[in-house]
Amino acid sequence: MILVFLAAAFSLVKGAVGVPATSDTTLWFEQPGVNFTTSILLGNGRLGANYYGGVTSDTLGLNEDSIWSGSPYDPAPANCSTNLPMARELDFLNTVCLGTPAEQGTFQPAGALNLTFPQGQSEVTNYRRQLDLTTAVATMSYTQDGVTFTREVFVSHPAQVVVVRLSASEAGKLTFNASFSTIMMNPAFSVSGTTLVLAAGSYPAVSPIPAGLKYEARLQLQADGGSVDSVQNGANSLLAVENADTVTLFVAIASSYVYYNDISGNPTSKNIATLDAIGSAPDYDKYDCGGLPTDVRAATFQNTFDPGFVALNLNWARYLLISSSLDCAQPANLQGIWNEQKNPEWNSKFTININLEMNYWGAEVGNLADLVEPVVRLIEDVSVTGANMAQVMYNASATATGTGGGPGDGAPWMVSNRSVQVRTVALGMRALFLNRLNHFLLNCVSHQAELSEPFA
Repeated sequence: MILVFLAAAFSLVKGAVGVPATSDTTLWFEQPGVNFTTSILLGNGRLGANYYGGVTSDTLGLNEDSIWSGSPYDPAPANCSTNLPMARELDFLNTVCLGTPAEQGTFQPAGALNLTFPQGQSEVTNYRRQLDLTTAVATMSYTQDGVTFTREVFVSHPAQVVVVRLSASEAGKLTFNASFSTIMMNPAFSVSGTTLVLAAGSYPAVSPIPAGLKYEARLQLQADGGSVDSVQNGANSLLAVENADTVTLFVAIASSYVYYNDISGNPTSKNIATLDAIGSAPDYDKYDCGGLPTDVRAATFQNTFDPGFVALNLNWARYLLISSSLDCAQPANLQGIWNEQKNPEWNSKFTININLEMNYWGAEVGNLADLVEPVVRLIEDVSVTGANMAQVMYNASATATGTGGGPGDGAPWMVSNRSVQVRTVALGMRALFLNRLNHFLLNCVSHQAELSEPFA
């Protein structure tokens, strides 16, 4: 999970010494990724992508921070506060797990962009897959049949798109198909001209949360040389490129999410506006992506003095937090911004008993204080839904929340007060954030006894 890696990386930095820049700012591998944990993670705060770098079959997993299962809801039963005295008694009898918790929303994957290439005649040589932490650009390159092929991938923050650029050392050598796939509900695939579209809906959570949120991924292809054909065939719809010199793919992703209590947005209009604003391909000349591969260094680290690997881990941790928290609506969840499963571990939530805090422990010491803003907004939003929950469930004039949740969740899965954890994560924030949260934090302190009474 991202939180474990972030905490470990920030702790490793103590005592690190300076090393050559290429060893502590570049992750690189001599083989493609074979699963989610060996893929390269990219992100701009709102959008996430995980890149595998296969030669003949390449995959780019896609995420957007508002794509969650279910819809806005408040599962607190009417008058449930009448059960509070019994719950307190059971708590002190160590029988706190007698209840059946309501399900909550789950962070969902948008899908994947799939690129398939023809088999070459000769063996692949000089394969390299890397992530430059200074530019946030993933690069994969290899040589086959005397031609060097290169693919560059990054997630643009200004343009709000995922970008893939393909090139070759000789003109007319790029031939491949581009398609979308997804495990989400009721997907619809369409293609026209140089545009490929995936439209789908997130899954309903288990009762009482109905489905509701919809989303779209839209790809715009720009090719220099060669030809581009569109093939409409349901889930097998694709764009076919033949004999191009260079190709650039722009992927925009949006959902119907507007606010925690509003999912009436139009993802199609959002994506069209995003792609229209791009115009032509950006200037890639500024991304000049150039020891041991990173996985080998990781395997030998415990038995080898490698202070440069400590510095690399710190830079990697900073990169992950920037990629999952930069100027976005939702804070980093249990997996940051990356997920390829319908039912990820712990629903990939914002669990505030410790995990959300761990994601941001290193923000200020890593000179990333601005990235705490999504956490502050989450606390402010939860203070609104939590006031209703405290009244209905505890008959208290307070704000309460549970251990885990998503953007539309308003009730806990366990009967426990978490104001201590909220204060803990806030204490590390700069004065600007503390001033915004001061009223809310004072309420947490003044009402903690009320929620715990008569056992305070």
